[in-house]
Amino acid sequence: MKEKLNSWQLGLTYAGCFLGAGYVSGQELWQFFGAFESWRLGLILGLFLIFLFGCISLMTIFWSQKSQAADIVVRKDRRVLKGTLNGTIALFLYAVLIIMSAGVGAVAEQLFGLSAKIFSTLACFGYALFSLGGVKSMVQAFSAVVPVLTIMAAAVSLRICLAEEISFNTVVLNGDNFGGWWSWAALVFVAHNLFGAVGILTPVGVKLKDGKSIIKGVALGVGILGMIAFLVLKAMHTLPISASKQLPMLYLAAYCGDIVGLIYGLLLILAMSTSALASLVALEEMVLEKKHFKRSILALILAFAGAIGASGGFSNLISIIYPLCGYVGIVVLVGLTEHFIFLCRKRKSTE
Repeated sequence: MKEKLNSWQLGLTYAGCFLGAGYVSGQELWQFFGAFESWRLGLILGLFLIFLFGCISLMTIFWSQKSQAADIVVRKDRRVLKGTLNGTIALFLYAVLIIMSAGVGAVAEQLFGLSAKIFSTLACFGYALFSLGGVKSMVQAFSAVVPVLTIMAAAVSLRICLAEEISFNTVVLNGDNFGGWWSWAALVFVAHNLFGAVGILTPVGVKLKDGKSIIKGVALGVGILGMIAFLVLKAMHTLPISASKQLPMLYLAAYCGDIVGLIYGLLLILAMSTSALASLVALEEMVLEKKHFKRSILALILAFAGAIGASGGFSNLISIIYPLCGYVGIVVLVGLTEHFIFLCRKRKSTE
């Protein structure tokens, strides 16, 4: 991909890194923010951290021009540590691929009665086909899906928030998963998402126009994420029974009408597919950086591996993998920050 990315493309891509199955379904937002009485404070802190570490990550990638995620997180030449981290990031990208593919199958089964395993397998090979376009295909996918998804999520949430009479059972707000600490939940949320995003953003960061576009792009992405998160959480608090559902936003959309529910279900499939495609492209870039593979052959191999992994089922996979990622992600954030500070000092000394 020869052309450079602008702020608009970066903003949509950055927002797209977060807009996976958990975010747009409402389940992830509820667990990390909505389940706390101080959910607004938690959300504000989370958005600030997303902006801060997004800028740190992309600035580090842009200044160093390194295309391997491990080289961004671990500055010094620690081969064993870098190899371990690269392997961990690769496994996480693969995990996102199979989780999102399984999610697509689950939504297809719920909406249309199709076989989840067959549909997720077809999805994996479809992603492999689109991934042949490399980073450009990933950016184009985010640019197409994110604006539509943002508008739809905002429309459904506003419809619920403006409803005059809603009287359902409420959900207890306790945030037990994080010991009642909304600030800790916000940090783990950011770390979990950026852990996966580093692998996706690395091939993107080296193709940016300049440093100024990073701040503008990240701010745009955070603005999109913040608007969706606030409206979704507000709607879920307006209709609290939705929090007890596996896909809260799909429940809220169906509350607005069957057609709305169907449209939102299709958008969920698109969102999951976009995340899966981004993870697959990033994984391919990681392998191609180290090994001489023909991209089409590599894509086919990863599609087979993805189809096998996705057969484990959406809920089973997400319950095993996601809880581990946030704590590993905190280590990644520390490494990114140290590398960023080093580059800042180095650039200042050369001025």
